[in-house]
Amino acid sequence: MNPENIYFFNTPIQVQDDCYDIIIEQLEQISSLKEEDIIYLIFTPIFNLSDKGFFKVYVSSQVEVNKDFDREPDFIIFIK
Repeated sequence: MNPENIYFFNTPIQVQDDCYDIIIEQLEQISSLKEEDIIYLIFTPIFNLSDKGFFKVYVSSQVEVNKDFDREPDFIIFIK
């Protein structure tokens, strides 16, 4: 997994800064990810729970456009 191929969407800068290391650590544990994979992380806050949320994670071998994220995510990463 190449950190240069990780893209955040709808994610406040503070959330990116706070959880970047955790996200990388969790992604590195997924053995099916390849070095050339492009990883898109879309932040979704959990309403009624302040400072809680999760990332919908989409993995692709090519550049995706926003409409491609209408499908179910490949997996989810929860943050606190």
